[in-house]
This record gives sequence, C-alpha cells and structure tokens, in this order.
Amino acid sequence: MDLARPGHRGAIEYEGEHHFDGVQIVRDDARPARLVASGWRVSR
Repeated sequence: MDLARPGHRGAIEYEGEHHFDGVQIVRDDARPARLVASGWRVSR
C-alpha cells in the first residue's frame, strides 16, 4: 500500500512497471481484494 488513511479506511496503490510480471500480478490483485473485503476503499 502506497498511501493509507486508516481513519477513513481508504488506500491508494501505485503500481510501477515491475508489477506487471506474472506472479506479481496475482499478489497485487490479492492484497486490495483483502482490504476491500474488510471494508476499505482502494484506488489503484
């Protein structure tokens, strides 16, 4: 997570070029999914 506002349950994720590699894509998709499932708003 690149920026978070825990009191607002909001997060921003910035994904650079290395995030578009096969395994990394799966990891990057899983983290925001967990945050959203726990009530956070995530912008990527």
